[in-house]
Amino acid sequence: MKKLGLTILICAFVVSANAQSMKVQSAFTYMKSLQLDKAKENIDAACLHESTMNEAKTWRYKALIYCLIADAKYVTANDPSYAKLKKYKEKPLADNPVDVAYEALQKSMELDKTNHEFDKENFATKSQFGYQYIRVGIDEYTQKKYQEALGSFEKAKTISYDVFQVAKVTQMVDPKQPLSYACIAAEYGAVASSALGNTDKALENYKFVLGNKDPKEISMDIYTNTFDLYFINKNDSIAAQKVIARAASVYPDSMSVITRQVNVFLKMGKKEEAKKALDALAAKDPNNYIVYSAIGDIHRQNGDIEAAQASYEKSISIKSNFDAYYNLGAMFLNRSVETLEKSDKISAEGFNKENEAKIKKLEESAKGDLTKAAGYLESAVNLNPTDKATLEVLKKIYVKLGQIDDMNRINAKIEALKTK
Repeated sequence: MKKLGLTILICAFVVSANAQSMKVQSAFTYMKSLQLDKAKENIDAACLHESTMNEAKTWRYKALIYCLIADAKYVTANDPSYAKLKKYKEKPLADNPVDVAYEALQKSMELDKTNHEFDKENFATKSQFGYQYIRVGIDEYTQKKYQEALGSFEKAKTISYDVFQVAKVTQMVDPKQPLSYACIAAEYGAVASSALGNTDKALENYKFVLGNKDPKEISMDIYTNTFDLYFINKNDSIAAQKVIARAASVYPDSMSVITRQVNVFLKMGKKEEAKKALDALAAKDPNNYIVYSAIGDIHRQNGDIEAAQASYEKSISIKSNFDAYYNLGAMFLNRSVETLEKSDKISAEGFNKENEAKIKKLEESAKGDLTKAAGYLESAVNLNPTDKATLEVLKKIYVKLGQIDDMNRINAKIEALKTK
């Protein structure tokens, strides 16, 4: 009886094991025919049974089936498989199929370390998970789940870059594809990081793209976004300048790139480089009044009043604008102050005919500059009548010029603003 009982037990085990092996095969058959519900049911059972749960093939099939479950979400009416996958799109079979699939693939690879039965196939499957996680991340980002999206993009980048490093040596897959996925994931990761206000993480991802992609294949947005993070968020002009210099080598005619070159050169005090960049902008966009106003700023900072005036006037001729008028007024006002200071120094030396002549000439020059300044500032106020600071400056100019009526007129405007 004991021997018979043991025989029955062994037979039962063999039948059970064979049944589970059949489930693995059935799962694969159902997967090929896109009957994913039945494929999932069979493979889930096989992964839990002791006779098949330690086989690399079982977990490989689970990875493939759950990848298809994930794919069903994105199937469209134009897809040949739409009719069979539509129901899984409308009613998903799993909540996080990509995570389940990747864990299954890792399990398969671990179990296959001895026999190496599926080395090449599993590696090829792993190379597609960058794409899978990028899709997940995009969905999460669209739903404003920025932290979750960043996590998915980081997974995509890490997996794809790992595959790339191995593929470079083994050539089991074309290394270009996983590197491409890694760069795409990094770019999306930078955007998600920016949405979270995580500047360091955004820069880490943008630098990954800049360091791993052909410069000519990098979009201008990558360069300009990286520049903005360094220049604005990190206040790092040196790093910003290096990035935009790379951008200029690829996009030499881009207004966005040249404008950023101007900004960083000005901040770094590189006036000549800024002037060259601005001249390039003016050549490409001769009707851009802002460019000529900026050129005027550089001339003014260099002390070239005539050149500055010409640039500001050019800006105004294109479009009457407050900044150009104000800068012209401020420039001539400052020069009048400097002239009067020279006059005061001469007065301190003592009065004589020679000094009196010099003083008279300087005072006339200062008065002429004050009059010019008043005219430009009047035009600025006409464009922005509520700018109290400019009105106050204008009032003081009229006091110096002794133009009481104009002073009272401007003062009345200042008082009127106080009641608003």
